Parts: sequence; structure tokens; C-alpha cells
Amino acid sequence: MADNTVYEIILDIVPVRMRPCRPFQEKIADYAPDGRRRFEWEVMRCDKMLKGDTKVDEICADCAINILQQAEGCRSGLFGLELLLKAVARLAPDSAWANITLNLENYFGPDRTFELAEDIANIERVFYESNWKVAQLWAYDEPVMEYFDDGSAVPRFYPWNGENPPEVIASNEGYQIYMCAHGILVRSNFEESSPYVYNKLVRDESGVYGITKDGEKVPFKPVMGRYPEWDKDDPYSYGELRFVDMVAGEVFKDALYMLIVFTDIACNAKTGLSINVVM
Repeated sequence: MADNTVYEIILDIVPVRMRPCRPFQEKIADYAPDGRRRFEWEVMRCDKMLKGDTKVDEICADCAINILQQAEGCRSGLFGLELLLKAVARLAPDSAWANITLNLENYFGPDRTFELAEDIANIERVFYESNWKVAQLWAYDEPVMEYFDDGSAVPRFYPWNGENPPEVIASNEGYQIYMCAHGILVRSNFEESSPYVYNKLVRDESGVYGITKDGEKVPFKPVMGRYPEWDKDDPYSYGELRFVDMVAGEVFKDALYMLIVFTDIACNAKTGLSINVVM
């Protein structure tokens, strides 16, 4: 699986007896043309998508295992899982999560989920005591932030992929920018590339240059009219891409949080969960 694979984490709701959706999931509404049974819940989901019917939302609203407080909030997209597991293998190699081999569909029963829930709490502790390499965006000597509708904000960065071969993190018509465990690399698409490993790249009024691990300033010249670019939202703005250590718990915060919440709820409900590939 590629690191950009998107997963869905899903509570196994079948053993959860006291849930408001159960009667609708067990009652047959009609039959499909091929003879397949269609339960009321499936029909209601279709009505929500096609007609904007809110009955599913109303039923899910009072459910004790509605983690996300939305329709079918007992499931959610899960991003960055493979990278998280690579970090676990490096930072907490004895963890139960380090032994997981991901397939297209992955089911964990109640006992296994309880084990994973206990272990993810330890991983969170280890991650907040450890660092992870990232290439972080800075401007005017302040981290560039990404803002969300709820008012929260997080620093913008590219995480190291946990492997030794350099990985492309940004590119344009002239250059490709790579990151490895030792720093930032820049490769020209058409000319001989420099052999340097950079601590940071800088764009200012003079153009773009890199600062090597030894502190040497190396300017870049335009290739196909383009300098190296790393800010997809504002590629021509002045700023820096710095190779820095960041607290691993912050790097993997979103994926950690989702695993902690889902495994905790699964344990309280005495059930299991699935982690399946979406795309």
C-alpha cells in the first residue's frame, strides 16, 4: 500500500445491542432486481444521499457510539495510517501496532482491539517524548499555519516517510524537492543537480537558495523559468523550508487521536473494529 492510501475505521456495531439503528438494519424493506435483500437502513441511507432525507441523522444523533456526532458517526476516514505505523516501528518497535500487516480489509475482534487500545496509549506517550524529522514551512521567521473552520490551526510541514530512499515532497517544471532522514535534496529536471544536502531552502528577493548542512549558501538558477517551489498554496511568496525535528506526537496527532478514540469506544462497547482501504 502507498503512504497516501486512505483508510476507513469502522466500529463493529453488530454486537452492540442497544443502538437506535438496529431495528432498521434488521428489517427488510424490499428486494433488489437481482433478488438481494435491501434493509430499511440501506434505503434510508440512499434517501439521505439522493433526497436529503435527515432520518438517518436523527436516528444517529442519540447513539452512544456515535463518535463523530454525525450520521453514521461510528465510522470515519483515517489518513496517514501507514506512515504512523512506520513511525511506530521505529519509535516503539515492541508495540502491538508494529506487528500489524495492513490488507484491503482488516478486522480486529474485541480481545485484539482491547490489546491495541492499551498499546496506543503507550504509543502516544512515547511519541510525545520523541522527535520526528519534517520539512516545515516558515515565513517571516514564524511557522506557516493551516487554519480550519473551527478556528484551530496546525503548522504546515512534510513529514519524513520513515524510509531511507529520498521521497519527493514537492515539484514543478524545473525542479524536484526530496526529503530523506538527513535533510532536503534538490534535483533539476533538465540540468546536472547539485550533490548537496540542505538544512533549509530560502526564497527572497534574490531568488531561491539553499543552506547546506555545512552552512554553505548555494543559489539556484531558474530552470524552465522556475525556481524550486515548496508552498503549493503560495509558491512565489518569500519564506523558508526548514529541515527540523518536531515532536512525533504532534506530527501524527490526527491519526493517533482517531485510533485512541475508536479503540476506546470499542472497548467500552465490548466490540471490535475494522480498518479498511477506501482508495
